[in-house]
Amino acid sequence: MSNQQVLLALQGTYNIMQVSLFIDEICVKTVTESETRASETLIPIIDELLKSKGLKLEDLSAIAIDNGPGAFTSLRVTVVTANAISFASHIPLIGINSLNALVYQTKLDCSDLISSSKATVVAALLNAYNHEVYVSYQPMDKFEVSLLQRPACLKIETLMSNIENDLKGQTILFTGNGSILHKELIVNIPGINALFEDEITEHCSSMSVAQMAFKKIRAGDPFVKKLSPEYMKSNMGTLPK
Repeated sequence: MSNQQVLLALQGTYNIMQVSLFIDEICVKTVTESETRASETLIPIIDELLKSKGLKLEDLSAIAIDNGPGAFTSLRVTVVTANAISFASHIPLIGINSLNALVYQTKLDCSDLISSSKATVVAALLNAYNHEVYVSYQPMDKFEVSLLQRPACLKIETLMSNIENDLKGQTILFTGNGSILHKELIVNIPGINALFEDEITEHCSSMSVAQMAFKKIRAGDPFVKKLSPEYMKSNMGTLPK
């Protein structure tokens, strides 16, 4: 296995946990589990996943992990577990922002809707609780490189005002569990055309986490030995341009 690139991708920021195994950028197996059991099952799932392909932890080239933002307990379990594996087995880590992964995933999964509606912006909203949302929105014309708004945590009222003031006249595709929660407010924002998938994607998948990790690897981005959860609650306020 020494000549193969073996990547483990973890996603566990809300109600489900996903673990995917990739060999040379091909997904060979994915396991989905309820997030309520993550603390008990994550290590056994990883062990069984590797064994099913005749692999051991030492065969891993890297672990890619959705390190937030997301629900506090779920995020802590996956990040702590990844850090422990990295420390014990000397496996490098790649942290992926969950909002950016969700926007990336939405562009791929909803390409037909984006094309037919001429959507100009994709907005990812994740539930931050207490009437707050984690948010990132990106323009379609510079999707890969230019963030219209960097990921941050906002009061939902502040976000609605920002969108009304900054994105007037735009056709915006909303995604994420925050979009489900606040859909009634979103559709009433003056001056924008709000779009939604038939079934709104709640959060990013382990597949999109891996895809973004591979992009980082190809770009030569450095690995890390330890990751910290991106809770982002300290970033309250108006998003900078």
